[in-house]
Amino acid sequence: MVDDVLRYGNVENADVERATSNFNGSYLQGISFCTTPIELISNDGNEEVISTATGFFWRHGNRTFLITNWHVLSGMNAITEQLNRKAFIPAQLRFYGLELNFKGKTVALRRRQWILEFDEGMQTILGTPVKENGTAIDVWGVHISNGLVVTRDNDRKGFVGADKFSGHLNENDFEKLISNVGDDCFVLGYPLNNSDGARVPVWKRGTIASETSFGVDGRPVFLIDAAVTEGMSGSPVFRRETGPLFRNEKTGNLEKSVYFEFIGIYAGRLQSKKLEATNLGYVWYGNLIPSVIDHYDSFGFS
Repeated sequence: MVDDVLRYGNVENADVERATSNFNGSYLQGISFCTTPIELISNDGNEEVISTATGFFWRHGNRTFLITNWHVLSGMNAITEQLNRKAFIPAQLRFYGLELNFKGKTVALRRRQWILEFDEGMQTILGTPVKENGTAIDVWGVHISNGLVVTRDNDRKGFVGADKFSGHLNENDFEKLISNVGDDCFVLGYPLNNSDGARVPVWKRGTIASETSFGVDGRPVFLIDAAVTEGMSGSPVFRRETGPLFRNEKTGNLEKSVYFEFIGIYAGRLQSKKLEATNLGYVWYGNLIPSVIDHYDSFGFS
């Protein structure tokens, strides 16, 4: 416990037997391992964490990319394109990759800490955001070395689902779900700066709060109603649907089929003082990611 906040995500001393006896049929949700805490390091050499956010890993052209919000690095409000009061462009960004190792019959997941170092050229890159209809897109992506995040391997064996397991979000199997205003969604991120060990995210539940047939204010954005806090900028947002209940003949437990679809990147609450109590936040469309990656990748930074 640090600052009266329980550390979350360390599985080394986990009482798995007690947990599974309390939650029948529980299992680790694979997409929880596609996210990472992002820590922005001070520029004074003291390596102090100034602010935190959320990111996730994406596979594009057989390369690994770290995805988060543009405002996390630039300090610019994408809606107003004004510099936030406490903003700064960090010289370093810390994130946590994902390794998968086999030790005999034991499967070990390891989160290794990595640091991205930025030079003065990053100011130029961040000062040239992706724009659509003259509006900045609040999504950012950077190439990181291949091998820092486990990829999908159709020949991998060792545990159920080993061939499909990946730390890259878009290498997971998702469904195409019908999504409309009022549907549930989940925001996966790190609101308490208390992640530890496996660095699994907190799942915050919300509701799609705007019509999905068009964007908001001419932007490729939709609104969600969710109690999301600081530290979750850059979080992936998912739709989830479940099928009818059925009884597992082997365990006797009642189960249901679960289906996910990635739909966007959470970017923060509406900033108006009149609206801040509404819990309304905005999410950028997930289908923006490939063009965003191509834009920032063209600068050659990695």
